[in-house]
Amino acid sequence: MNTEDMNNSEKLGLKSEASLRLLIENLQDVAIFTLDLQGLLAGWNSGAKDILGYDEAEFLGKPFSILFTPEDRAINADNAALQSAREHGSADHERWHLRKDGTRFYANGALTLLRDEQGTPYGFAKLMRDLTDRKEIETTLQTAYSLLEKRIQQRTQELATIHEARRTLIRKLVITQEEERARIARELHDQSGQQLTALIFGLNNLKRLLLTAAALESLDALIPIAHTLMNDLHTAIQELRPPLLDMFGLTDALQDHTQKWSKLSRIPAELECQGFERDRLPPELELTIYRIVQESLTNILRHSASATRVRVQVEWEHDDVVTTIEDNGPGFDMAAVKNRPPGEHRMGLAGMQERALLMGGALTITSAIGQGTVIRLQLPAPKN
Repeated sequence: MNTEDMNNSEKLGLKSEASLRLLIENLQDVAIFTLDLQGLLAGWNSGAKDILGYDEAEFLGKPFSILFTPEDRAINADNAALQSAREHGSADHERWHLRKDGTRFYANGALTLLRDEQGTPYGFAKLMRDLTDRKEIETTLQTAYSLLEKRIQQRTQELATIHEARRTLIRKLVITQEEERARIARELHDQSGQQLTALIFGLNNLKRLLLTAAALESLDALIPIAHTLMNDLHTAIQELRPPLLDMFGLTDALQDHTQKWSKLSRIPAELECQGFERDRLPPELELTIYRIVQESLTNILRHSASATRVRVQVEWEHDDVVTTIEDNGPGFDMAAVKNRPPGEHRMGLAGMQERALLMGGALTITSAIGQGTVIRLQLPAPKN
């Protein structure tokens, strides 16, 4: 490179350096200042003056710490920043700072260690951008989000309270209904049952006393009617409140009911109960399982009379008692049933699901046209 080229290069370098200094000096939204190795403020641009609010005499020579909040000075954050820049060459941060008038502004910035051509440190350069507006927007959004979260939690709690109150009310209604069933069953057994028994006894006794053929023929017709009434009454009592459930437990009650149902429907019904050889479930769980099996079998008789096989299974699965009622009948369209108006008959599905929910369990129904129906009841087992 000749002398003229070298001179041109030096001129260009000086011109570029002057342009850079002019650019830095005129940056209004960025504070740029320098510090000596002891952390004393040594130089600044106009942006630093505008953002920090100091006059030159008030700023230069002062310690770096005047820009830090009291709480950050208390934890020695200013010295920590200088030490980090010494060790790593630079230190980045976002924090609140102080202006001359004591107001705070939020800024991000970088503190960089300055070295001469020989690599010897001689000071620091600090670049700082005022992000107060952004921070205030973030704070406002965070506050709004927190308020929204709080409101959602409150609303969720309110809905949970309403839901629990509804469950409690329905539970009380179910208990009241079962108690009324039991009362009616007792009265039918104690009053109507005894009267029918007395009627049958009287008719048989009268038959022995009468001798005419016409009277005997009439009595022969009346006595079976009385027996039919007695059987119907016994069946009604069983439907209202099965005594076997109270006396002997779920397995015996289900065995009796499925046998009678199978005889009535002429559909073979298989029952399998596992895990109930020693311990009984709480009465409310036994009653829930019994009622759902009862309603399921009733639905099969009403809507799946063409079924040729029914299977009822009650067993323990880990911490749950699972009841499955399965038939190979014609099945039905689940979507069509769910979309029926509330007032229309829905095969008792809603009532069964409500009973399951009251016990903290779940009832699922799987069916399709031509593929039968499977009802699965899952109830949490009592903890010993």
